[in-house]
Amino acid sequence: MIDLDAYILCLKAQPDLAEALAPLFEHIEQQARRIHALEVQVADLTARLAQNSTNSHRPPSSDGYAKAPAIPRPQGGRRGGQSGHPGRALMQVARPDVLDHVRPDTCTGCGAALAEVAPERTLRRQVFDLPEPRLVVREYRREVCRCPGCGNRTTAPFPAHVTAPAQYGAGVTALATLLHSDYHVPVAKVSRLFGDLFGHRLSEATVETATRRSAAAMDATTAAIEAHLAQAAVVHVDETGLRAAGRLHWLHVLSTPTVSRYHVHRRRGSQAHETSALSRVSGCLVHDCWSSYFALHDGAHGLCNAHLVRELRALAEAPSSLDAAWAGGLVEVLLDAHRYKVTHGTVPPAAYRALKQQYFALLREGLDANPRPVAAAPRRRGRPRRGKARSLIRRLVLHHASVWRFAHESAVPFTNNQAERDLRMSKVKQKVNGGFRTEAGAVAFAVVLGFCSTARKQGLSVLAELRRALQEPNYSLLPT
Repeated sequence: MIDLDAYILCLKAQPDLAEALAPLFEHIEQQARRIHALEVQVADLTARLAQNSTNSHRPPSSDGYAKAPAIPRPQGGRRGGQSGHPGRALMQVARPDVLDHVRPDTCTGCGAALAEVAPERTLRRQVFDLPEPRLVVREYRREVCRCPGCGNRTTAPFPAHVTAPAQYGAGVTALATLLHSDYHVPVAKVSRLFGDLFGHRLSEATVETATRRSAAAMDATTAAIEAHLAQAAVVHVDETGLRAAGRLHWLHVLSTPTVSRYHVHRRRGSQAHETSALSRVSGCLVHDCWSSYFALHDGAHGLCNAHLVRELRALAEAPSSLDAAWAGGLVEVLLDAHRYKVTHGTVPPAAYRALKQQYFALLREGLDANPRPVAAAPRRRGRPRRGKARSLIRRLVLHHASVWRFAHESAVPFTNNQAERDLRMSKVKQKVNGGFRTEAGAVAFAVVLGFCSTARKQGLSVLAELRRALQEPNYSLLPT
């Protein structure tokens, strides 16, 4: 088979042929560049078709029925509730609200009267049900009296929260806020639900006002949450896009297992972080390697290894086999460390040293498989692109201490699932509601969402705490 490149070189070496065939050579070179570009495009599209939740940032719901956990879970054991699980079975109460006490009148055997016979024992069964829901209207009457001496009229004062001839109370405001912000029910459906439950349909403006009123009553709780985050040993952070006022905003979250703080900003990076509670955090920051977190926070960092495992799997499963060995090996190294973490709380020193050696050896293999790109003809400014593989290797080398922090610090987890779980339902909000008409509405939603999430993490009734925040000035979920 003829080597086409060598044959063309031979033709170009002959001046007469080179001049005569110059247009053909140029056409062949254009075709070669076009074929290379198409091959790159086909490889990219093929890789996209192969994406799932284990090798990309796509959600598990996109996998269909074949989804599997991204990180292996411990095998074995029995299904259902595990030993030590508190359980939530329905249990009888000592003092029921309504008592239906019945004794038999006659014997079912001989028909004798039993009215005067003392019972041997009493059987108890309880039915838990809802009362007929309705709104309770409380009327406040205040009398006006004229002084017989000076003629001045004096009116008995109304409570501070009663400001209009007819208004909704804290319970209605709290429930509308809970449904709209925390349960992500659209405004129109909240209005309709009140009509179905209570026979009194709220206006859509009332539902939106309820969220703003609730957010305004949460200043003390928000300040307490930020103070808690500033002192926390480990803080999880993440961000996701949010539509508000017809343009892209970003919903940022800072969270721990006990508190959550959300805020909305038009920027994703440093400008947003500088105006948030993140600027006061002193503990370890766990995130997905977004560069602005490193720029603002000069303390310890921990990276989400679930993200790294997905990126490595994408390289290992790509049509090209150049990265299969080293990328697949790094996945196993990280997951081995994760198994030690699950079993021992940290990775034992000997195992840590061995795994870290494998880590750097595999990264060197990756660099050999992906040499530094050669600068092409200067058609645009800037340095040549590194490519996905080399860019990932650079991150894994540059931030190796953050990648492995989970291995020797028991408080730092393997993943950033805490922040991702806290953000997940905001995507449901967007799918159901579309977005926010105003930026102020998005800001109020973020404040309420943080309050509700924190109340739930504290094991409190969210509806009851919302009512307390609306009724008690300067009320805080957390001690300040």
